[in-house]
Amino acid sequence: MNYKITIITPTYNRAHTLERVYRSLLDQNLKNLKWLVMDDGSTDETKILIDRLKSENKIPIDYVFKPNRRKYVTLMDGIFNYINTEYFIVMDSDDEFHSNSIEIFYNEIEKIRDDKNLGSVCGNVVDSNGGFVGTKFPQSPLDCSVFEMRHKYKVKGGKLAIHQTSKFKQLNYFPKEYEGKPYVPDDIWQNIFDAHFKTRFINEIFKIYHWDLSDASSLTSGRYKRKNAFGIMESYRTNLETNQKYFFNFPLTISKKMIGYIYYGLHTESSIAEMFSDIKGNVNKFLFVFMVIPAWIYKQIKPLK
Repeated sequence: MNYKITIITPTYNRAHTLERVYRSLLDQNLKNLKWLVMDDGSTDETKILIDRLKSENKIPIDYVFKPNRRKYVTLMDGIFNYINTEYFIVMDSDDEFHSNSIEIFYNEIEKIRDDKNLGSVCGNVVDSNGGFVGTKFPQSPLDCSVFEMRHKYKVKGGKLAIHQTSKFKQLNYFPKEYEGKPYVPDDIWQNIFDAHFKTRFINEIFKIYHWDLSDASSLTSGRYKRKNAFGIMESYRTNLETNQKYFFNFPLTISKKMIGYIYYGLHTESSIAEMFSDIKGNVNKFLFVFMVIPAWIYKQIKPLK
């Protein structure tokens, strides 16, 4: 079979939820897809589970196990080195696809495959009770950047997208300095992709989100700690470099992001001079000069622990 889509799932000790993803893949009309499970050094029974699911021989499953490197590095490794299909979707290890949603989004991205300005098709997410996570798009389809979707059209909540692999691989999402860091947010690669390709947003349900109480501690308070400052700083930097062009339309939004970049950077080993050098773009350079003192004051008042 000529497989068109890879579902990539980075995972760490999620043997108790991974089968949810698998069962939702079986519940799809579209069959020309494969599942790539990138195991980030799990110590539970993940491999035993995957071996059992593979033995069912219902969909092709590729399983890659490597020592723990954290989610971002594991995800980038999977996309750049193990995906060879035309499209891919990143699915978390504890969620599931809405019934037959993959076919809907595949058909939509096929419509834009030759459009040089568009690289993804994105849809809505519901919770396990069927309630919307966030808000719908103001029109469907809506072709714009992720920044415009969030700040111009005021759309909130989690979303899920299918991406064109060839366009993704044109860009650099995998700097060596991200390896070994305790936390690197997913939105870094999304920021970089958004700088080069717009997204088509459609009001169709793509994913069902599940909140697992047993995992609550890993998803809440741990992110905004000093040890994670580098990754959050990088998230702000890539966002600013992508979206500085919107400064005159959204000056407060961009200014707040600059304060975030400097604030978290001040909790890393980077000096102010290095942070200024690292941030690209004339607007960002100008804004950095004006925001460095407010960010420094904020750090004195409320330092990370």
